[in-house]
Amino acid sequence: MNSEDLESFRLAPTQIVPTSSKPAPNRQVGKFILGPIPMSWLIRAANLPGKSPVLIGLMLFHLAGLRRTRERLSLSARQMKQFGIANSQTVRKALRALQQAGLVNIEQLPGRSRLVTILEPNLTEATAANNSAA
Repeated sequence: MNSEDLESFRLAPTQIVPTSSKPAPNRQVGKFILGPIPMSWLIRAANLPGKSPVLIGLMLFHLAGLRRTRERLSLSARQMKQFGIANSQTVRKALRALQQAGLVNIEQLPGRSRLVTILEPNLTEATAANNSAA
């Protein structure tokens, strides 16, 4: 094939359509919490005493998003520190409150970290709590 044959494939300037320079699809930058997080879960956690149960809950949902499961999550001291919780006693109390509210299940193995499973709140109890708050 010679250069004259190649010229027959060249588009005329009027036939050239400019391409759009669309930005790449939105990519999450940095840390985030992958949802959905049931509002009934958040409302119940928010109604527990102190802010720690909500913070621990959000940390658990963050881990659940990273691991793509809500089962058997373990919290490290480094993760707790990132959320501003440095006291392990605070974590224990918050997890106990979340468990008593029916929002998490805690599995404690001897010599190992606690494994936490996020539970779906009982919808009838959550509806009653929402109606009493309104």
